[in-house]
Amino acid sequence: MVKFNKTNDSIEWARFSWNPVTGCKNDCPYCYARDIAARFMPSFEPTFHPERLNAPENTPVPVSDKPGANNVFVCSMADLFGDWVPEEWITAVLDQVEKHPEWNFLFLTKNPKR
Repeated sequence: MVKFNKTNDSIEWARFSWNPVTGCKNDCPYCYARDIAARFMPSFEPTFHPERLNAPENTPVPVSDKPGANNVFVCSMADLFGDWVPEEWITAVLDQVEKHPEWNFLFLTKNPKR
């Protein structure tokens, strides 16, 4: 059963991350995700992980009044809205987001037009 990943204490604005898509083609010289991937993954090519889509329903919502306790950083190891990401991948992720309003899903992209 796949769940969200817990973030470390230095990320106060999101207690969880969720990576149903990994990899990126932006090739930013300052990219932390590429650096992490170089240590733990064979490549940083965009990859869809459909087995991770059920994490929102498998992760218990924290009972907490701390700010950000139910914040989820989506695709911390990718740019979900990059031009190279197939529309089907984006739709699959956003379908899960829509089904789970109990979570606050946070997205970061270099391609907001998408």
